[in-house]
Amino acid sequence: MTPSPKLDAGTPEPEPLQKMLFAPLIRVSTEEQKKRGESLRVQEELLTRAIKTLGGVVYHWYTGQEHATAEHEREILKQFNAGCSGP
Repeated sequence: MTPSPKLDAGTPEPEPLQKMLFAPLIRVSTEEQKKRGESLRVQEELLTRAIKTLGGVVYHWYTGQEHATAEHEREILKQFNAGCSGP
């Protein structure tokens, strides 16, 4: 078995073959925040920067107002699962 070659300090890491895909869920806690768009906008900006830092791209955004019902959570999970097969 041959050992894999070591990279010296000046050699950049190889580029990944595929970009990582992300499907963030952003939510707000009140109807008023949702109407103003403040919380969603801030969350989207922060997550976009973090995803770019990781070398990824957003495949799909999941957004909405937070609800305390299990049915609403199941609906978001169904949407997410349906999109997991990728673009």
